[in-house]
Amino acid sequence: MLTPGRISGSRQAPHASRSFIYKQVLAEAPWIDVIVRGEGEAVTLNLVRAIDESRWPNERDQVKSIAFLGDDGAVVATPAEPSIKYIGSWPEMLTSPR
Repeated sequence: MLTPGRISGSRQAPHASRSFIYKQVLAEAPWIDVIVRGEGEAVTLNLVRAIDESRWPNERDQVKSIAFLGDDGAVVATPAEPSIKYIGSWPEMLTSPR
């Protein structure tokens, strides 16, 4: 199973959908395999699920709010994951399949 070696996210990453910071990071840090954009809780959970279910890297474009280099070397940014509306729903997200 091929898994991403390095995952990145930061306080600037939530704004990555409005800027080009993820493009810059992927260009300047070739050791970064994937960038988590936006609220990292749900995105990281979905990313880990994709890896655990052997859907990475073939279906990586189905994980919302990430950016990575495609097979052709071009930056791919997936559509945004919806914001968590109620943080109290977080424990339920951990235990229920998507």
